[in-house]
Amino acid sequence: MALAAFSLYKRYGTSPGTETDTSWNPCFLSSDLHSTNPGSYTIPVPETGYNYSYENWLRLKCTSAPDNAIANIKFWFAASDPGTGLDIMIGTTATYATPVDSASSVATVDGTTYSDVSSALAWGTPQANDKITAVAQYTDYLVMQLRIGATANQGAMTTATMHYQYDES
Repeated sequence: MALAAFSLYKRYGTSPGTETDTSWNPCFLSSDLHSTNPGSYTIPVPETGYNYSYENWLRLKCTSAPDNAIANIKFWFAASDPGTGLDIMIGTTATYATPVDSASSVATVDGTTYSDVSSALAWGTPQANDKITAVAQYTDYLVMQLRIGATANQGAMTTATMHYQYDES
């Protein structure tokens, strides 16, 4: 039995954009690019209201095919909040759009809503029957955005742990 394997890809830039392997390290940045050095692209704490990172448009790419299919893909964060005044907003969509650094029209739900597998966000695919069956097939986009409120502390946020799960046959 062959087990499926995935890489996490990020698409950025003006649509149709550029796609790159994130090495499982997507960062929230003040610029629309891929970097694993968030200190170079900080987002200031606002005096009032919110500031936003650029959206992260992420999707899983199959790098080792399952014997039959992958289905029922789910995503969730660890149950803890990323910090005072910080929210990781998430959502899914099938179609890429140029990332924004204002309130997202896709990533509209606080990620802590999806805090364990029983409350996980369904993460679809563009393939027939919502399944992944071959190498180089993708999930839909998981869009994430950091929302920074006026009560946030200046400095780096704690690492947020992302989880995904699927049924393999």
